[in-house]
Amino acid sequence: MEKKYIKIFFVCFISSSVVVFLYQNHKKNIINDRYIKEAKTFFKVKRDTLKQDIVHYQQDLKAVKDSKIFKDYVKSGFERNPYLDEFLYGIAVADSNIIQLRIIDTNGNEKLRIDRNYAATIPFFVDNDRLQNKAHRYYFKKSIKLLKDEFYISRFDLNVEHNNIEVPYKPVVRVATPLFVDGKKVGILIINGCLRNTLKDMVISKIFDVYIIDKEGYIVYSSYDKYNWSRYLNKNIKISDILPDEAENILNSAIYSSKKLYANALNIDNEDKLKMVIIPKQDFISDINTLDIKSILFVLFISLIFSSVVTYMFYRFFSHEICLIEDDFGSKKEKFEHSLMELEERLKNCEKDFEKIEYENKLLLSLFELGDVVLFKWKNDKEWSVEYVSASVEKLFGYTVNEFLNKEITYKDIIYKDDFLQVDKEVKYRIENELFFFKHKPYRVVTKDKQIQWVLEYIVTNKDKEGNVENFIGYILDITDLKDMI
Repeated sequence: MEKKYIKIFFVCFISSSVVVFLYQNHKKNIINDRYIKEAKTFFKVKRDTLKQDIVHYQQDLKAVKDSKIFKDYVKSGFERNPYLDEFLYGIAVADSNIIQLRIIDTNGNEKLRIDRNYAATIPFFVDNDRLQNKAHRYYFKKSIKLLKDEFYISRFDLNVEHNNIEVPYKPVVRVATPLFVDGKKVGILIINGCLRNTLKDMVISKIFDVYIIDKEGYIVYSSYDKYNWSRYLNKNIKISDILPDEAENILNSAIYSSKKLYANALNIDNEDKLKMVIIPKQDFISDINTLDIKSILFVLFISLIFSSVVTYMFYRFFSHEICLIEDDFGSKKEKFEHSLMELEERLKNCEKDFEKIEYENKLLLSLFELGDVVLFKWKNDKEWSVEYVSASVEKLFGYTVNEFLNKEITYKDIIYKDDFLQVDKEVKYRIENELFFFKHKPYRVVTKDKQIQWVLEYIVTNKDKEGNVENFIGYILDITDLKDMI
């Protein structure tokens, strides 16, 4: 009888252990599938954001090229005038990531150039005696060959001035389009877009290490600064140095995934042929594995107790009590499944954390402070309700940002009532004539403490996919002191 007892005990224990390990292996496959799913979502969000930035630069170039004031400038043989300068300066101010806006003739000579020292700083015109010849630069050689209405997108690299990489480094992408007069090519219009914040946002993640690589495997940007710009900073670090067993598959496949990573092409139409490689962080994997080990030990301990009880009850109570033990096993199974649910919940929380980080980064990127300048974004609705306003509004007009965003006050409300008809008429005229950029005549606003101030406003219109004006972006300057002097 005693030998039978021992046999039954070991049969129950070994059977339970086998089930636990088989289920644990199945769970790892589930977790791996979850990695891939999370990585695909992460990739899509980052890729779409990057593409939107590129498209935005193309739209800026088209808006400039199609404007009458710019067409007249090109036809005149690049004869500058104050109205052109004011128009181009407004374009540069409206997008804080434009660090260069240039017109280059067919010989590679810069005819006009607006610079920023860094993204989100004040733009300025470069003096004529400091303009350069760019005929030797690869992006000029490529873009000057474009046909009408085509766009060129450069490599993602570091800005170069006078044949040297600028320090501190300025990550840029150049977007260009050709200029024609009566069918004859006369030059190019080109924007240097700052990639610093865009690339940082692409590699930020609590659960992934991210690498952006070019077609030859060089690290363009990653979660680790020491690898960045390896082609240009004499590092020569490739993805093969980091993932030697996976590099060939990553480079030779448009989409590639394994138990270690997920890789996909960003499909930016430039020479880099960029790809994003997404790898689960080791800390996160270690946490999951620790939880797995605890789950195994717990279930094995339960199995040991269970095997002992089953053997004992089999001899004492045979069938009726065995049913009770099965009920007890069901309870333990529910506890084990509950631990799995907690793991799933943790993964969901990681996703929420990622969304929160992305949202907070967008808020940080939207900050705009130019001293006594206020940046407004308001809807093209009946009340001109405000979607965004810079913090400087409190300094100039007394109202807080929240008062505008909570719709306690609208942009229409602050315009002096005797001037509103003028402002409204100008806005309607600009919409009807499809003007992308315009300037209001000086008008008055009423501050929170009922003071009257004169302002000057520059406006850029923003359209939706159907071509309807959706909102306006304008920067407002207080000119009360100038008015008082007149």
